[in-house]
Amino acid sequence: MLSKYIPKRYATAMLKHVVAVSLFFPYVYSKSANFFYADFILANFFAILAMIFILTSWKLDFKKNGILLAGMGILLIAYNVCATYMNYNYHHWYGEQINTTISFLLFMVLLMVKEPHALIDTATIRSIIHMMVITNVISIAYRLFTGYNSLFFMNDYAKTVTNFEETADQYSWLYLHKSQYALILVVCIAFCVVYRKIFRNIVTYLMALGVLLYSLYLSDTYTSMAAVALIFVGQFLDCLLKANWWKKLVALFLIIILGLIFCNILYEIFSKNRNLLTLNDRTLIWKASCENIINNPYGMINFEMGIDSFNYNILPNGWFQGTYNCHNVFLNHMFRFSILVGCIFLLLYLFIFIFSLIQNTRFLCIGIYFSITIPLCMDYSMLCSELTLILLMLYFLFFHNNQHNIIST
Repeated sequence: MLSKYIPKRYATAMLKHVVAVSLFFPYVYSKSANFFYADFILANFFAILAMIFILTSWKLDFKKNGILLAGMGILLIAYNVCATYMNYNYHHWYGEQINTTISFLLFMVLLMVKEPHALIDTATIRSIIHMMVITNVISIAYRLFTGYNSLFFMNDYAKTVTNFEETADQYSWLYLHKSQYALILVVCIAFCVVYRKIFRNIVTYLMALGVLLYSLYLSDTYTSMAAVALIFVGQFLDCLLKANWWKKLVALFLIIILGLIFCNILYEIFSKNRNLLTLNDRTLIWKASCENIINNPYGMINFEMGIDSFNYNILPNGWFQGTYNCHNVFLNHMFRFSILVGCIFLLLYLFIFIFSLIQNTRFLCIGIYFSITIPLCMDYSMLCSELTLILLMLYFLFFHNNQHNIIST
């Protein structure tokens, strides 16, 4: 067997490389020099190596998550059949299909591992936390000392985005848009909360959260700032369930009072720069997006994401407001690749969502999933280049030895 010649630690090393590349050097190659059309993603190269080493050197258990694996397998086959048909006849671009398949396959392979705690041990979890904190310390320094909006790597160059006046407060670090950086920060915060017992003491835990929360503040992404609160609310509710009845009453009273104060503060902050009645034009964009999707069931053929735009509103002076995306990850998939392909992609996410909550019914887990799902529904907060990292984090948060690592509060 190949397991005699391939050390098991190679698989762990490749998983660390997936995280490291995603957090420090998320390189993308695109033939069209457009970040939305990635043909090669460096993180996925290491994901393929990780899958090879896992399949050849680790024992697998297909029964442990059998229903989830079977369902995802069927949906992933359907996704590729439909995507191949659409690409062959209309879009002629297979990069998204291939990279998306790699991301979901890595998730499925990890679900098969019989001894996940041996593949990904405490030292590995700690090293991932270190990477999350270090990259964001560098991020904070980069923002404060250079004032640039972002630095991203594509093809044969590293591009810095200057601090333009209209986007002065938007910061996206190594990613194309601030919403993508914010989503990764939400996932990193959730990771630290779930694996908080890994930290040496409460001081290092709070310092790590401080770095991540300040980075989230720098991104200026209000949706993710509000969504991340659900993680801590879920954690608090889990604590509350273990308290005495009178403590529960006091805590419930405090939650109501503090919740009203918090909502009022959020309203005052958000309403200054956002139209809350339309969710900052989201409802208008979603309506126009759905109309385009219905009128173009095979996807927006000859529409180049990031270059072309569609109108979603008419201003009083007669001018049109336009946007280049649907401000929703799942609608964008339907918009770009057809209704059928987009619906299968949505079903894949919902399938993972449902099984995650079946295995982990704590309020913390519910809070984490909604803190991730809300940004996905409010912006194009996850490109194909971030999908592997997000799915890998979902595995760590909900499936990796969940009876032990979703630590009771």
